[in-house]
Amino acid sequence: MSRVRAVVGVGEYDRQVTERTGRGVPRWLRRTVSILVAVVAVLAALVVGLTVLPDNPPVATSPGALTLEQAEAGYADILAKDAADPSVLPECKSLDVHPTVPQLGVVLLFHGDTSCPNQFSALAGRLAATGYRVLVPRWPEHGIAGVTAQPNPVDGQEIANFAMRTTAIALGIDQRTILGGLSGGATLALWAAEHNAGVQRVVALAPFLSPAAVPSLLSHAAGNLMRLAPNVNLWWDWSRRDAEPVPRYDYAKFSTRSLGGLMSLAATLGANRTNAFVIHVLNGADPSDDPAAVRALVGRQRDAGDLVTLYEFAAALKAPHGYVDRDDPDNKIEETFPALVDLFVSGVTGRLTPD
Repeated sequence: MSRVRAVVGVGEYDRQVTERTGRGVPRWLRRTVSILVAVVAVLAALVVGLTVLPDNPPVATSPGALTLEQAEAGYADILAKDAADPSVLPECKSLDVHPTVPQLGVVLLFHGDTSCPNQFSALAGRLAATGYRVLVPRWPEHGIAGVTAQPNPVDGQEIANFAMRTTAIALGIDQRTILGGLSGGATLALWAAEHNAGVQRVVALAPFLSPAAVPSLLSHAAGNLMRLAPNVNLWWDWSRRDAEPVPRYDYAKFSTRSLGGLMSLAATLGANRTNAFVIHVLNGADPSDDPAAVRALVGRQRDAGDLVTLYEFAAALKAPHGYVDRDDPDNKIEETFPALVDLFVSGVTGRLTPD
């Protein structure tokens, strides 16, 4: 008899709950839906807030025109600090490669975020052979031994100051200055060219504008989030978290604060006219490239009055992201360097078709 009452009681309870919650919808489901709606509303409000929030881009602070003696002393100081720092990997110290023939000018190269100067050592040698003195300064907090990410995140203002200081040094050494870089380094080169009237040419290899995985409509919000939130070091490739990085100086993780800082620089590109001839080079095989974003930037630069050319290595070449790095086992140096040397030296190449 007690079992019968128990069954009847459960049925009565379910009936009462159904009546109170309305037309067969259990109370727990209504609560779950309410919570989900609230979460979505909060996230939507956060995205809208981060989207309308200004970038607060770094300020371009120039050390002023430097004499040859001041510029040489400035770069010698960079080299000396690297040489005296035991935490910097030997191959990651800043480079100063002198030409083997009469000097035609200076090429200042910015390596990519989470890499180091050795990324450009092979290209630096090729350019020096044509008559250019090549400077490859080490980014702050890069090339450090025994770590998987920057020991301290480098915010947008710090990296902007680094770009302005080294560009002033290059111009002080030789007014015939060309800037170049890969990925985040290309972003720096483009930004520095917009804020230094003396730069003659800039060769931007796959500039980083925003993570390719982030939709363009959300890139502004994502940049603000990474710039303002506490820093997090995230794996570039989670599936390779247990593998040794190749090359060994490439950090396996990126700093969200540093990436947000780079995005704040990238967001201003095209807003200021540059006197430099701008050359973009895309890599069709690199999934981290966002060709649509680069082409949109080219449009903004042309609207600002810049002289801009765009080239692209074909996807069939299967060039990796670090295709200029001789320590990347998949590099495509022999296939890409002839065209790149042409672009740095003369600004044009017959080895690629301009877009």
